Amino acid sequence: MKSFLIYLAALFLLMAFQAVFISGAKPDLPLVLVCFYSLGHGAVLGGAFGALAGFIADSASGFLIGPNLFSKFLAALFIYNFRRKFFVWNAVLCMLFITGITAADMAFIFFYIRMFSGIEPPSLFSLTAALQVVYNSAAALLFYRVIGAEDGFPQRAPWMSANT
Repeated sequence: MKSFLIYLAALFLLMAFQAVFISGAKPDLPLVLVCFYSLGHGAVLGGAFGALAGFIADSASGFLIGPNLFSKFLAALFIYNFRRKFFVWNAVLCMLFITGITAADMAFIFFYIRMFSGIEPPSLFSLTAALQVVYNSAAALLFYRVIGAEDGFPQRAPWMSANT
């Protein structure tokens, strides 16, 4: 429970940091955090954290409730299940999977908004979308080092106690 609250606080800080300090093309830092939480805590807890993070992101956007909620839930399930298929897990594989999940997340949100709101969202193949994928890839490498890895598999951050 303690690690959940730490990740939840980190989620709010990342969203505030993104909103205040980054303009133009923004990375989806909550998505990267959801992926790392899922890797360290399993599919069920990761999916719950992803749904909560998506709900918070949708609420902060003030638009539709649901696209981020469902996409981050799916991202948490997918990355955990993909990780289980690989014997060796390292920073490069983690970055590649988060890059793919970012692209899939953007496509899902694009089609969700287009289908349910009737508004034509910005193109999926724009410079902003490409930059978001690149930024998330860089963030994945940074988070891999900060959150910590035990035998190449992020378990818990070095600053968290063993009983969290």
